Amino acid sequence: MANQARLILLQPEGKTSQFDWIGKLTDAISRLPSVREKITQIVEFQRNAGWGKKLVEMGYPLNPFTGALSIYSSDVEGLKELISTILKENEVKDSAPVWLVGNDEKKITKTPKDPSKPLVKLMGLIVRNPNLTIPQFHSHWSGPHAALFCSKPLTQERVVIYKQFHSSPEWTKDFAQLGLSIAEFEGVVEVWFETVEDLEALFCNPEHVEEMMPDETIFINSEGSGVMIGSDSVETEKFIAAS
Repeated sequence: MANQARLILLQPEGKTSQFDWIGKLTDAISRLPSVREKITQIVEFQRNAGWGKKLVEMGYPLNPFTGALSIYSSDVEGLKELISTILKENEVKDSAPVWLVGNDEKKITKTPKDPSKPLVKLMGLIVRNPNLTIPQFHSHWSGPHAALFCSKPLTQERVVIYKQFHSSPEWTKDFAQLGLSIAEFEGVVEVWFETVEDLEALFCNPEHVEEMMPDETIFINSEGSGVMIGSDSVETEKFIAAS
């Protein structure tokens, strides 16, 4: 896994956050030099409710979240200092968001045809198959499953970016102790496409579904897992490490 740490805030549908997390994050980063040199970017993902209807018809469950906020840091200590500072300085009466912490593995990275155009992103939140241990879950998903997915001609033709976020049990305990509500998911798959049509061409293709679904059942518990479809907004902020 990459050394860079990532903290994800998930906003449940039907619950409005009463706390300005983006404002508090950017304010704290600007005031704390030790944090500012570690935080690399904050990116907001927004669900598009009009996308993904064909996937639902194919049997893909949609997750009850309206979006996600990702904070990236060169190491997890930067995230800990950032969040602990915000919680110490503010009375956060906000039980709506749930959180994940871990790091990313990039499997496919291509240059988009039009870099100025937002990509369409499928964000799948994964609950682990309880028959697997946590190490077995991460190992199978990162290894055999990723290799199978990347080997498919449709994947190679349509996918711009394929990335896996792996939660860290150790880091999760640390952030739970800080007072964050931790989500039940142990992984997040992110797949970017040029268009919604490209996304549907891959995930609604019967042959693709028939080949991938059996392997997914090995490590995924379908109950509780699901997808969101939307796009990343323009980066809320970008902080480049001093180094």
